[in-house]
Amino acid sequence: TLQSKYGTQVAWFHTTMFDSIGLGVNDEGKGVFKMSYDYQTEVNVVYKVGGYCTVRFALHPYVSDEDQEQQNGQHQAWSDWQHLDCETTYYLNESSDGDEVETVEVNGGSTTTLRNRHEVFISPNEPRTTIGENALCDKDDGFVSLCCLFDPGPTGLEEHLPGKYSSYAPVSKTLGTPEYEAFLQQIAPVDDMIDVLSLAMARGADDESLMKLPQWSIYQEERTKQIRKEGELVAQLASEGNGRERIVGAWRYR
Repeated sequence: TLQSKYGTQVAWFHTTMFDSIGLGVNDEGKGVFKMSYDYQTEVNVVYKVGGYCTVRFALHPYVSDEDQEQQNGQHQAWSDWQHLDCETTYYLNESSDGDEVETVEVNGGSTTTLRNRHEVFISPNEPRTTIGENALCDKDDGFVSLCCLFDPGPTGLEEHLPGKYSSYAPVSKTLGTPEYEAFLQQIAPVDDMIDVLSLAMARGADDESLMKLPQWSIYQEERTKQIRKEGELVAQLASEGNGRERIVGAWRYR
């Protein structure tokens, strides 16, 4: 188990952020991914990029969305935009005990920290920065693929509202809840299917052999569900009229 200097467990996953056009706009009028990791620090190792990608970081003190919307003279200050290429690692390293962290009161007496607020802008239409000779990069659709390391991990559920800065809640808010226990029961056969089929493939099993395994039917069922969910998502995005369906549609399960 990978541990941080605080003795907490570090979790990691791979993810891809798509073209941000059509998302909620920031103070510059750009559609961006808005994130604020108030409960974790994160290291982001970028390994594949398409199009033009940049990130910027909020400077303290933070100005709330409500204050900015009310136009009361307060405006959030930001770092300069930093280009992301296939050899970039960017850090969200404002820790819970850091000097720059703000603490606010929530829920009638408890407190939480405000830290690691940032925005990511991704577009296929602007020139990219120079990249390393051996980097894996594409020139077409805008996207960023990266490996994310969270401390502490695992995280809880992502708290997200359109146009607001999303954050991952502490895992303590998820563990032990009835919803989580029901999810564990629901996902158990899927986890088993992934383990069994992945191990069989790693050992050289061909398609015919995989299809004879009892887990193959679960794979087929889950694949059908995924295709249906993605179709529903594309239809929903199309109804919003922001063009997101074209971007997400290019990444649909085939």
